[in-house]
Amino acid sequence: MYVLNEPFSLPDGSFGTCFTQFDAKVAQIVKRLITLVTKKLHEDYKIEYDAKINSYLKILHNRSGHINLVYNMPRGI
Repeated sequence: MYVLNEPFSLPDGSFGTCFTQFDAKVAQIVKRLITLVTKKLHEDYKIEYDAKINSYLKILHNRSGHINLVYNMPRGI
């Protein structure tokens, strides 16, 4: 979560620009986090991360939806 706080603390305009490699790497980390939270953690811990992950997904879908990895990700968990 700490690693993802850094790119998402930047203005939303930093996503979806010509830095598609940056967007793709951030999306990969978000995808790994989703897998970790949904498959490996108990349901009680999932509640703590839902809102933050959903906000990450919303930003990615709004700004970087043209990337296949982001397009195929869920809108929320």
